[in-house]
Amino acid sequence: MLATPSDRLRSADLSVWLEGWDGRSAPAQVVEGIAGLGLEDVGRAGDRWVQVECPPQLLRHTHALLAFARLARHRAHEGWIAIGLPCTPPGMAAAAQLLRRGISVGIGPISTPATWNVVAECFTRALEERRARNLAIDDVSCVAWVPVGLVDEHSDRCLPSGSPLHGTAGIAVAQLLYLLAFQTFTGPRWAQLTADGAHPVRLGWSRLAAERRAAYISRLTLPGSVIALGHPWAAEFDGHRLQAAEADETEARWTSEELVRSGVPLAEILAHVEAAAA
Repeated sequence: MLATPSDRLRSADLSVWLEGWDGRSAPAQVVEGIAGLGLEDVGRAGDRWVQVECPPQLLRHTHALLAFARLARHRAHEGWIAIGLPCTPPGMAAAAQLLRRGISVGIGPISTPATWNVVAECFTRALEERRARNLAIDDVSCVAWVPVGLVDEHSDRCLPSGSPLHGTAGIAVAQLLYLLAFQTFTGPRWAQLTADGAHPVRLGWSRLAAERRAAYISRLTLPGSVIALGHPWAAEFDGHRLQAAEADETEARWTSEELVRSGVPLAEILAHVEAAAA
């Protein structure tokens, strides 16, 4: 019997992260991690997973980058921490440097298969290098952030008022990337890494609009992924009622085709979303 994406990626169940934290209060009963922190807020995040954003001026300077990562780890009291990087050539080069040294990263924005493949290959090569040097790979992680709400925002502007396609582009893109991730991490290359405890890149859903919370929650609670909620939305969120979603490739592809037929330049929107990080 073939494994399904849910079976394959269930090694790390859905995580709920807080996005846009103000550095003060956080709903501890729901939030497992906090994304987008500045260095000054790391110490107030408690024992949660945190992603600290790297200052862009450090990306091209290896020694400064590593010093920043060490400082972030220290301020997190050696807790779970990832360094947030832009999905640009300098950002990917920085990611490779950190991953090879066993430091976890969060990378974004990602909205196209081509960019996903770049991130997945960067992560895989770094783990293979560590494995070849007999270094641990079971505690090195990567989250690839997909700005679902931003894709919807651009797409909706191209649709007439009242169109049933409003709010569907981001979910379609997310589900297709999720299925691509499943394909990426099957096969003998990753089987060897998995045997040594490695975990696949996790896809994270960000920039979610609060007014569409029901749709996002019902369609994006995909096993192994990370869903980032805005600050007061997270406080109202009941994580105990989560139902695992399944990615529907047929529906996602149909939605994408309908959007294009309706005049939405989806490919251009996705390229624009990624270019905004440059």
